Amino acid sequence: KIPADTLVVPLAVVDVAQKAAQNPDYMLSGDDLATWEKQHGRLPDNCCVAMNSGWARHVGDAAKYTGKDAAGVFHFPGVSPEAAQWLMKERTVLGLAVDTLSLDVGTSKDFKVHYSWLPSGRWGLENVAQLD
Repeated sequence: KIPADTLVVPLAVVDVAQKAAQNPDYMLSGDDLATWEKQHGRLPDNCCVAMNSGWARHVGDAAKYTGKDAAGVFHFPGVSPEAAQWLMKERTVLGLAVDTLSLDVGTSKDFKVHYSWLPSGRWGLENVAQLD
């Protein structure tokens, strides 16, 4: 149901790798998006915003990549629901991409980003390699 011509779009990579290295539960924030726009200008219309958390470097180590703890909770970075809402309301963004298992942070139990972003007609990509 997603038109093919909406899949080839400008890419805006937001680098949060240093923050994610300090906090595996880091969420891409509105401040990260504001910093990106301060450096690069307004996000292009009809673009894909990609979070580079640096997590792709862990792909060969399943324990580190999933961050699954003894209680079975996953720990890996994701997009904050607030940042996703801002992108939907304040910018014309077609896609979200992450280098982790999910658009939502690993600790999420309600998957707010999935349940708001995807039904809005936008698309998401997970486990994206080489965002660095």
